[in-house]
Amino acid sequence: MVYVEFTLNPAQGSTVSKDYFVGKTLQDVLNDTNGGTEFGGRTYESYRTISAEDAIVLDLGFLKDGVRSIQDGTSVSYMLDRPKTAVNK
Repeated sequence: MVYVEFTLNPAQGSTVSKDYFVGKTLQDVLNDTNGGTEFGGRTYESYRTISAEDAIVLDLGFLKDGVRSIQDGTSVSYMLDRPKTAVNK
């Protein structure tokens, strides 16, 4: 399982600067994000993998749901919600 942090393109003018995904593999997440460049109309300028521990510390919304979805085979990648802490800016 892999956890991925995407940095949004600042030209979008969004107040959110990062999106997070969990996936079976990095390639699964990249397949769902057009090679790591966009998802749901949001464009990304970069991405990096983060550890499971980092994902837990960030207190990402839907983390348990996303992990369960990957483990039970419902999905191969899952977009997580923003951190419940103020580290997303």
